Amino acid sequence: MFNDIIGPMARLSSEALKDSLWFPTELGQRLATLRRRRKLTQKQLAELMGRKGRGNFSMVSAIERGRMKTPSLRLVGDYLRACGASFRDVIDLLDRYTSKPTALEAAGRDVVVCMAAALPQKVAWQVQDYDAAVARERRLAGRLPEPTEPRQQRVRKYAVASLWRKRVRRLVVGAIEQHKLRPSYTGEFHLQTFASKVWSACWRTRGEPGQKRERELKLVRDWFLGTNVVEPRSVELIEQAVVQYFLGFECSQNLDRLPAEGEVIDEAQRSSDSGPEERRRRLRAYNIARSKMIDDVCDSTRPLLAELGVPERQMPLYLSAVRQACAMVENCGLASQEFRRQLDEYANQPERVRVGQDPDKVRRIVEFAAERYGLLRRALPQNPHGDGCPSLAEPRPENS
Repeated sequence: MFNDIIGPMARLSSEALKDSLWFPTELGQRLATLRRRRKLTQKQLAELMGRKGRGNFSMVSAIERGRMKTPSLRLVGDYLRACGASFRDVIDLLDRYTSKPTALEAAGRDVVVCMAAALPQKVAWQVQDYDAAVARERRLAGRLPEPTEPRQQRVRKYAVASLWRKRVRRLVVGAIEQHKLRPSYTGEFHLQTFASKVWSACWRTRGEPGQKRERELKLVRDWFLGTNVVEPRSVELIEQAVVQYFLGFECSQNLDRLPAEGEVIDEAQRSSDSGPEERRRRLRAYNIARSKMIDDVCDSTRPLLAELGVPERQMPLYLSAVRQACAMVENCGLASQEFRRQLDEYANQPERVRVGQDPDKVRRIVEFAAERYGLLRRALPQNPHGDGCPSLAEPRPENS
């Protein structure tokens, strides 16, 4: 039976044989532990295994030190039997061995790794994670490994789509900076979604830039304008930018090409790359200034906490209400009905009452911190995402 198992494997190539029969070094360490537990020397163990003659323990030493990379199952079984152990004592190591990918899977994985090496780093990670997830699903479903060529084609399509998704996102940010649009966080998210759908409509109509593409784009445009989440002018500008960007690559027939890492294909790509860098710089400066201002509001609220008789051990709990007050001001403004509703809901949260916080004290702290933050926030640099909410000290006029 043993020869029936090992015989076909012996016909593999030398490289496949090395990968198939390579035992982990932990196996030798585990066997040595079992021998010591039985209080046997290497020479005694070799005699119990039936290995006689001069230097009979050298084989045992080679196994334990990991120098014998391809021990047979019979040899391992003899070793375990001499130690009074069984395969159950090393089953976790054998399971780790059998869970390794097959030679076909490993060859396909190497092809994917070579393909990902030419992609930007984040896209390369996405591609490799996607390929690993698909291979794992096939293995769990009991399906045979995917042949290398179909696997390469599937991964390549995913890589192209991931690369264009990244470029379209950067294109949208560049268009926002170029036209000085100031959408809110939510508004920019919806614009990115709209741009992705516009790109998909253009992709589905490749080679058919006539009425069919116009119908697809109109469906996307009408659906998005019906949501009333972004100004129509922003929608129009983003659609124009995405369509022109797509047409440039469609005419040059570069839509299916995977560029090398860091490669700039045309001036449109270079111009769109300057927007995100500037946006990140301004957003970083805004976040630093905002964080410092919130810390100042916390410091100015401490005397009020002492005046309200808040114990020292509960100070951090009540100071968390200060940060919540700043977020409420940013989301809905200071003098709005929504602010009052969120304040009442926050002060009467059951979990706060359960830890001993007084709702009246929480309400006073939030009101004080919100008013203070509303005054200080005027000195903040402009939010790169726009305000997206009424003014902080007073309601925003209807025509603004």
